[in-house]
Amino acid sequence: MSANEMNLLNNRSGFTLVEVMVSLAVFAVGFVGFLLMSTTAIKGNSSAFRITTAGNWAQDRLELVLAMPYNSHNNALDDDGDGIVDNNEEKFNDRNTDGVAGLDDTDGASGPADYSMISPAPDDNYNIFWNVAEDYPRTNTKTVRVIVRNRLLGSELSFTNIKIVNK
Repeated sequence: MSANEMNLLNNRSGFTLVEVMVSLAVFAVGFVGFLLMSTTAIKGNSSAFRITTAGNWAQDRLELVLAMPYNSHNNALDDDGDGIVDNNEEKFNDRNTDGVAGLDDTDGASGPADYSMISPAPDDNYNIFWNVAEDYPRTNTKTVRVIVRNRLLGSELSFTNIKIVNK
């Protein structure tokens, strides 16, 4: 063997096993961090979607109720389209006459809400409650609180609005 051939065999370039192992460990730590960050972002997006959907349902109910005349005891919405305004359909009054004490009522121990519904499909994961307090916080006003509860997670979102009548 010539001297040039011996030099070629002795001058091998490349990475040692230790260098490869260290680089794989650094890559693994970075990749795990990326996976954790992605998982957190997905959970945050899912939570934001649920909150936005609940807010849309609350706004929908609030706009329907507030569009009704102030004295709407006989002026309710026909929700089911049967041409008859049933007792369980929307009205803009304090149906259970519990006043301001009942603004937070849902289906729990505090008592039933003035009105409630389950959101229609495909968003049927939400219970929607709305309560009316008449003459609160002052006379000739009605306070409406809409509460939306996620049926799967139990989380709640509520909106409150006050409607004033000009007399």
